[in-house]
Amino acid sequence: MEAAASYVNWRKAPGSFRVRGGQDRGQPRVRVPDDPPQGALEQLSLPETQVAFGVLFGGLGYRDELMQMIERNHLRYWGTVSRPKEAPTWKGDTGRVEAFFEGARLDDLERRIGLPPGGFTPSNVVIFICGLTGTITGTIIPLMDRGFVPDFKRIREALGVPADTKDSVFYEQYDTEPVINIKDPTVVEPLRARMQAGLARLT
Repeated sequence: MEAAASYVNWRKAPGSFRVRGGQDRGQPRVRVPDDPPQGALEQLSLPETQVAFGVLFGGLGYRDELMQMIERNHLRYWGTVSRPKEAPTWKGDTGRVEAFFEGARLDDLERRIGLPPGGFTPSNVVIFICGLTGTITGTIIPLMDRGFVPDFKRIREALGVPADTKDSVFYEQYDTEPVINIKDPTVVEPLRARMQAGLARLT
């Protein structure tokens, strides 16, 4: 089994991420840890938690622990397998876990979470990501259309995000190069247009 990513939406989970400024703005938070430490999921025993966990094939990691938490705390959980042909007994969602944030899948995720149509926005949700570059960019880019702003200064500047706009997508990164190639105008310009359009929709 190879874990692709896991998405957790919670209101207050101690010891997970430190947000600049340290303020809890009251939004649901979506966390995307790639490999949470043993026992970390126990910290998420809170109401209205959304969990989607993705793997390539085989068993879904932490499933037993998650199932216990779901029953105990009335959580909502979605597993997804990106190679369903290699998991013929799997009956749940399929595709990469970051695909939950794309187009009609995001509309569906909104309904599952219980947000109104168009309600998956930075005023209601904060995103945390930990995973491979493909998972990070695959989450960041489609969410630009909803006005979500990455917590990375050079990307913000390249996309023309006003300095007073709050970050709403946070992720762990282990090198200094942005996950988006901001040196390539053919990459940046279309994304800048999407980011500006997304921010405009919020006003």
